[in-house]
Amino acid sequence: MTRHKVELLLLLSLSFSVAIAQDESISNNSEKGYIIKKENIWVEETLNTYPKMIGSSSNFYKNISEDLNYPVAARNNLLEGYVYILFEVDSLGIPQNLKIEKDICEGCGNALLSQVKNFIGQWIPAQIDGRSYASRFVLPVKFELEQVKQHEYQNEDVLIPLAKRMTELLVKGYGRNSQENQITVQFTDGFNMFEYHDLKSAIVAKDLAKYLYLNSSNLTILPDKITSLNNLKLLDLRNNKLEVLPEKIHRLSLLQELLLDSNKLKYLPENFHNLKSLTVLSLPNNQFEIIPVQVCQIKNLRALDLSNNKIQSIPMDIKLLKTLEVLALANNMITSLPEELYELKQLKRLYLEGNSLTESDIVRLKEKLSNTEVITK
Repeated sequence: MTRHKVELLLLLSLSFSVAIAQDESISNNSEKGYIIKKENIWVEETLNTYPKMIGSSSNFYKNISEDLNYPVAARNNLLEGYVYILFEVDSLGIPQNLKIEKDICEGCGNALLSQVKNFIGQWIPAQIDGRSYASRFVLPVKFELEQVKQHEYQNEDVLIPLAKRMTELLVKGYGRNSQENQITVQFTDGFNMFEYHDLKSAIVAKDLAKYLYLNSSNLTILPDKITSLNNLKLLDLRNNKLEVLPEKIHRLSLLQELLLDSNKLKYLPENFHNLKSLTVLSLPNNQFEIIPVQVCQIKNLRALDLSNNKIQSIPMDIKLLKTLEVLALANNMITSLPEELYELKQLKRLYLEGNSLTESDIVRLKEKLSNTEVITK
């Protein structure tokens, strides 16, 4: 299994323990309810954990907007209206069953559907009382001609299956024989309000900043002032050049996801274990030679990825991670497994491919953790 696939499977398996009042990528067409599948029936429910795209939802809209044109057949016939893309997110957070539910003309929505399939990405699944459920969404895309004086939409009031309505995308064209398009997102219900892509803006916003994406920013040092972002829930620092983290990073007391893939880290700050809300820690492709003791002291951790480092052994303190569901240690230098590893009874997936374990080690591991999916090849 490739490192990339390990990362995706790691993130697919996590879910936040704190309820998110409203996901910034989804319009609030029902006051609190999301649409989930219970006993093979789609129903509206209030959730403990709301489904959420992994990564930036604004980037999702930006990506699907690129190379998206007003359908030629619709433009030539001065047709306007909505294309509705219906899809489900299963209980592992994997989008599936993507389809055009309604179109403004035959085949007009095909390019849009292709873009959505390419960029939909993985999600954190819906959850009630610790159990994950499939959920269903509809993405409305309005096609509108700028030069039409009186808009007559083909299917504005069509009956759509029960689904959570996402933020609307508007595609404007300019009538027959014009190839110009203007594509905008109709931001509603606080879309993107809590999401930031540069540290300066996040510092200014301070308590409003909940999701901070600094990936691929060529960072060599993370300024101490980042620790003033008291309400931060997600911090994405992937693909930088960080060798150390701020000593006071533990002040991010509400931080739930910390993504540090592909940096140059060998150690973690002494008080790192005081990130009490942390449920997801992603540290692949760094320079760790041991699993830091601070990591084993994070009591609420549910997903840990230390793949592609230089780790030679698993510490006995691994047993302290009682809530751990996913552990990825692929492509290290591990030669043996401690007895304490078998105490992780909540573990659902364990990635150990690319290490130097014996066949007897693997057999014993699968016997001791019979409810865990163990990946060794």
